[in-house]
Amino acid sequence: MPASAGLAQEEFSDIHTTELNVSTHAADLEAIDAAPNPQPIELLAVTAIDQLPVEDIHQQPIDLLQENQSQENPLQKNSFNAETISLSPVVLPELEAVQTDSIDPILTASISADFTSQNAASHLLTQSSPEPSIDLSSDLSIDLSTSTQPPQSSETAYDPNAGIRIPLNLGEGRPIERVYIYLTNPTDDAAENETLQQEITEAFGIEAGESFSPLFVDRAIRQVQGLPFVESVEYRLYESNAPGRVIVAVLATLKPTTPQPEEASPAATTQQSGGILGSGDFGDFPTLYVSDRALFKFVLNGSVGLFSDTNPWFGNPQNFVFSPYQPNGTITWGEYSLEAGLAGITRIGDAPFYLYGAATYMISSTVQPDIFQEDDRFDGAIEQLYAGFLIAERGNPIAFNFSVGRQKFQLNQGFLFSQFSGAVNAQDRGASYLNPRTAYDMTVLANARIGNFRLQGFFLEPNLLSVQPRSQYLGANLSYNDRTLEASLAYITIPYSEAVYLLPGGQTEPREGLQVINPRIRFANLFGVDGLWAESEYAYEFSDRFNMSAHGAYIWVGYTANHVSWQPSFSYRFSGFSGDDPNTAAYERFDPLQAGGLSDWLQGLTLGKVFNNSNNFSHRVSVSVQPNELLSLSLVYYYRYANQLNNLGGSPSLQNLQSRDIGHELQLLTRYSLSRNLLLQFLSSIAFPGTAIQRAVSGETDPWFTIQLSAYMFF
Repeated sequence: MPASAGLAQEEFSDIHTTELNVSTHAADLEAIDAAPNPQPIELLAVTAIDQLPVEDIHQQPIDLLQENQSQENPLQKNSFNAETISLSPVVLPELEAVQTDSIDPILTASISADFTSQNAASHLLTQSSPEPSIDLSSDLSIDLSTSTQPPQSSETAYDPNAGIRIPLNLGEGRPIERVYIYLTNPTDDAAENETLQQEITEAFGIEAGESFSPLFVDRAIRQVQGLPFVESVEYRLYESNAPGRVIVAVLATLKPTTPQPEEASPAATTQQSGGILGSGDFGDFPTLYVSDRALFKFVLNGSVGLFSDTNPWFGNPQNFVFSPYQPNGTITWGEYSLEAGLAGITRIGDAPFYLYGAATYMISSTVQPDIFQEDDRFDGAIEQLYAGFLIAERGNPIAFNFSVGRQKFQLNQGFLFSQFSGAVNAQDRGASYLNPRTAYDMTVLANARIGNFRLQGFFLEPNLLSVQPRSQYLGANLSYNDRTLEASLAYITIPYSEAVYLLPGGQTEPREGLQVINPRIRFANLFGVDGLWAESEYAYEFSDRFNMSAHGAYIWVGYTANHVSWQPSFSYRFSGFSGDDPNTAAYERFDPLQAGGLSDWLQGLTLGKVFNNSNNFSHRVSVSVQPNELLSLSLVYYYRYANQLNNLGGSPSLQNLQSRDIGHELQLLTRYSLSRNLLLQFLSSIAFPGTAIQRAVSGETDPWFTIQLSAYMFF
């Protein structure tokens, strides 16, 4: 997300004070002082450094679901319950005002210690073979969302199409809510079907609670294809109605003559090599080479968007953009990006030991003046460059994954670290609204899984602009996930930082030494009500360098009518982040770290550009429907108000507030999946400035309108 030659106030203010806000566009960083890091938003406007959490892929016992679903496309419409909950990602905001309208096509693959990882995975997508027609009325499926629940009856079975079908790369790093195993042509023997499904489940090895990785899922699908009784297999990815989660559906077709269960051993079948090099057929693109031991693929991801803002900066650009260029009226411009490279994974010897990695190069550009600067921008640089190893044996509940290099990362659901906040898209990098760059400049990720427990360690350094103060993050996260409960406890510290916090009177204190305690919990099917869920997360921040005591938290409840046409979903969230009271001895302004993601923690496509996740409370109400597996519509409302009138560390124009009323915003998001590789997104928003903004600017304020149309390609 480039910024114009001039830097938006919000951008440089927080970075200078080291409070790095992470939820707005990245205006030009001409003020070396401190420009906040723009962060992309998940599939939406994004504005922060991105990271993906890596959860493990261990196999748990499964529930046999006698599907008695509608006769629609197998992965299509009935919704599922958010029964498997995954950790919410934590993001460290190092930049404040930055882009907000991007789908954040993070086309990188990241791999987690459990089988899902942080970067390599997304690059290796499954081949787009013809989708088999399936009669769901007779489908037999297994729900892998838990290892403890007894088999479900057909009355409680869910169609895996709980959400809109999305390209695989867009789900990378997101927690998997549910995994479904379908037999498209089950036998007449129910006991045999169950045995075969269990064999497929064991071979697939990926369960709810792990984070999604296209690379590892491709490997898992290859293992299922190797079973002697499987004729063909494919998988599909759907976006859940629960915040930031995805659903994986595996469709397996049995061979005409099914081997006896005892013959169903993955080692019994040797698969021929395929891909462009194996078959000589360029129709196998993007798969370069695939065998029962290895998978190598081309990575090709791109995006193009047309954006138009009316009354940007509420009609007062002089108060937010520090540049001779002052965007007034209606500003319309275009952006594009393209990422290309290679990714692969291979087994070493006969041990369950795998090496994987990826390398990609990205170009990005802004055409015509945007709301940050008036000149065209173009940039090219390495996006992903990482390698790792995975130790995972079929049927073994213990797995370990380690990776190092430039890749994406997300902690839990993005409350502190978002998958869209790993890099800054500002200045000459261009594409501030598309926000295509999301990989951290350096990561070291270690993930271990033991049954339903996962332990993750991480070291992160964001990919910032040269004018921004650097910061490094070190942390660990212990989590537990079963069918209805998800809980985690994370510890994070900043061992090195060039940024500082700004205190009243002009004093500063170092960001280095910040420590965070971060518990989180989520319940699915709350009170036994299908589709009702609730989650909460809290972060306490303190420092070993000075007296600091800051708090951030939220409570989020939602309901999805799984058995109603269009599957309407409703949710309400209240969140709060402390501000600094100048009359107390402790510094209390919350540091948002790398939070971000339009649909989750970019709190307002527009309001997020001028006010980050510090010193404010917010009410968020959302309503969404999914007419079919390809189309989704969401309407979100925000009301935000300040905790303290002292807002040092925020946008320069808003550092001393005269009112707590920040503003209201209403945004509409529409997404349509053209195919497994192409996605269209339409986003519109209108924001009304509150009294705090009205009194802070030099002129009359106007509502800020935004319209965005983007297309994304993923291979």
